[in-house]
Amino acid sequence: MDYVYEFWYNSILSGIPTHIVNIASNTLWFSYQVPHRALSGGIDAMISKFTGRERTRFASEVLPLMAGVKTGFVSGAKRAKVVMKTGETPIELDTKWDLEMGGSVGAFERSPHQFLRKIAPAMTIIGRALRAMDVWANSIAFDAQINALAKRTANLEGLKGETATNREVELRKEPSSQMIEEAKSFAKYTTFMDNPGKIASGLAQLRNDVPGGRFLNTLANITKRGYEMVPGIGLIRTPSLQGKGQYQDSASDIIAKQVAGKIIAYALISRYEDDEFTGAVPENKSEREAFYRQGKLPWSIKIDDKWVSYRRIEPFNTVLASSTIAAETIKQFKDNEIDSANEAFFKFVEGMVTNFVDSSMLKGVSDALDENRRPTYLERFAGTFVPYSGFWRSLNRSIEVEMEG
Repeated sequence: MDYVYEFWYNSILSGIPTHIVNIASNTLWFSYQVPHRALSGGIDAMISKFTGRERTRFASEVLPLMAGVKTGFVSGAKRAKVVMKTGETPIELDTKWDLEMGGSVGAFERSPHQFLRKIAPAMTIIGRALRAMDVWANSIAFDAQINALAKRTANLEGLKGETATNREVELRKEPSSQMIEEAKSFAKYTTFMDNPGKIASGLAQLRNDVPGGRFLNTLANITKRGYEMVPGIGLIRTPSLQGKGQYQDSASDIIAKQVAGKIIAYALISRYEDDEFTGAVPENKSEREAFYRQGKLPWSIKIDDKWVSYRRIEPFNTVLASSTIAAETIKQFKDNEIDSANEAFFKFVEGMVTNFVDSSMLKGVSDALDENRRPTYLERFAGTFVPYSGFWRSLNRSIEVEMEG
């Protein structure tokens, strides 16, 4: 079954958009850490001033964090090259694909049969590419956080000027074991590989027994990161499995995410009347036909004269979608299409569930549960076993779009 799983995963993950989204999500989420760290540092200074507790974040960590990207980029490129060449992931740098695909990773490479080992590169090249990009992103985040932690330590020790600079250089060259563990944890956090919580981790125990059910950890982390930015909802914190020395949100981090979420929500809701962003496709037939007639796409933002989907801009999709759903609910309430606050609340929740189920990672589940798509589900599922099926499907879609204009 390890052979079957590895072949199948490499087939369905071979689509060009899958690789673009993986790179974009890792890059976008890490890039967000720069302004987030600055905002969190400023908020932490105020909290510390009023409560007297020790600082946990500094705005001055931003420049060292950014400087660490350069060294991490170089070392990450070397590690990524090793993964592409050998299929082996450095033991200290797990990837989301190692975690999700379990023991099926490397089945062809470690096969006792010479023929299967010989064709391993062709069978696993897609998985190697995805894992290589995660290793690269991990390395960048690791080095960046080591730099930031060195700056934080120097600040906490009250050092200034040249003395502080020398201390930072010393810590970068020889970081403490706690710094190393926290930097590893931060690297996992930025590539959606940290422990998502007790519920998701419990469900993940079932994944080895469910064909295709091995993306729970990544989906849970992406969803969690998104909801942490939704105003109000992000204040509800779920139990974590993270231990001592691992990266965790501080109070200032939580507030900073809420501030960022509010800014995004306000920017979208204030422009809702301009008809520049959309949510789910309308349920009413005439409204749905008018929706498509206007060239609109579900879960999209209008940029110039084109509608661009934000559905796969993870994890920011969640706060973008929640803002859209809130704006639609407010409009329906004002137009008396919704009679009460209770109905408005459940309408909002229903919209959030719809957005979650529309996730590409849950497409197989939603297709199986949809009575209109269920009859052809098994036929389409069988098609996923065609070698590089994801690549051919993405290519076909591109050709169709070009032909249809």
